[in-house]
Amino acid sequence: MAYSWDYSRKTEPRGSILFDALSPLLEEGEHFLDVDCGYSPMARHILDHSHKITGFDINPKPIQHLKQIHPQGDWIVLEDVDAKFVSYTVLLFLGVTTALYPAYSKTYLKTAERLIDLNKPRLVLVECAKGADQKLYLQVCELLNSHHYFLKKKSHYDAKMIRASKRHYSVWVQP
Repeated sequence: MAYSWDYSRKTEPRGSILFDALSPLLEEGEHFLDVDCGYSPMARHILDHSHKITGFDINPKPIQHLKQIHPQGDWIVLEDVDAKFVSYTVLLFLGVTTALYPAYSKTYLKTAERLIDLNKPRLVLVECAKGADQKLYLQVCELLNSHHYFLKKKSHYDAKMIRASKRHYSVWVQP
């Protein structure tokens, strides 16, 4: 399976910006779940601050890369429909408008809801590229709202990537 988004291997400054957005809200020893993680732009920051991270993706190429550069994380090749993780305090839904595999657009929202219900995380970060179809981003935000999360912070930023550089995010907290 070809991974056509190798440009996303460059995780800086994207990872720094997103981690800094969450940092004031984090508690000691958080457990992060990076949904459809790709190259997991926040992994280094999460691990450097003594938190734990698990990421999963259908594509083995970024998972193999993450296992090499961040072996202290848990990296799993897995389809989103099979994700049934529990006990995570922070969920990351990054790049939700630019799903690499079109099939995910059919299952992504159900996966998001299942993982929110299973974990009841304290914090959720939702991020996407501007200019892309915003439907999934808005649906995930609506889902969080319907589960009584409230919007704590949102912002726009430039990830300084070759493609999809203009991005935005929202941070949701459990009341």
